[in-house]
Amino acid sequence: MKTLSKILVGVLFSLGVTMGPAYAAPGSAGEQPRLEILDTALTGCPVRGELCFATGSAATRTVGAEYGGDATPNFTRITTPANRTISGTPDDSVPWTVEVSASLRQRALTGNVLFIVYDADDPKAMAHNEVTALWQDNTRAGANISARLVFSPDDGFHAGHTYRINVAQILNGRQVILASGDIHLS
Repeated sequence: MKTLSKILVGVLFSLGVTMGPAYAAPGSAGEQPRLEILDTALTGCPVRGELCFATGSAATRTVGAEYGGDATPNFTRITTPANRTISGTPDDSVPWTVEVSASLRQRALTGNVLFIVYDADDPKAMAHNEVTALWQDNTRAGANISARLVFSPDDGFHAGHTYRINVAQILNGRQVILASGDIHLS
């Protein structure tokens, strides 16, 4: 029995050495990053603690200043013959790319910052902390932040939905919301 155990351990060890450990990092497999912290803050974000939005690529555009009678920014993907489905809508390979900026409620500390995205159309998502996406990156200390976000249908983002974005840091063991805002994707 000891010989069989030694053989099994040897086989498992050799498989582990040849296959290597399981590992995936942000951006693995040639994926485009979903979050990029920008060096310069966008201008025109006057309300402290609220996110301001702007288009982040040529494939995304603003559709009016409002959605649903309120001030929720509305973004759509641009359709081209190359990315159009039979129904005329962009195929799921085309993401929405949006730049966000904020004057933070309190200064961010140097370190990890979280972008937590909830489906605002799902009433239990925020109540049960069910996130659509959670992205993180490093930031410098400061009172402002600016980032480029990529909302891909492959990641669960859908046209016709409104999403709440919270920018947060974990400070002294608790989540501190530095800024938040809603965005509608169409």
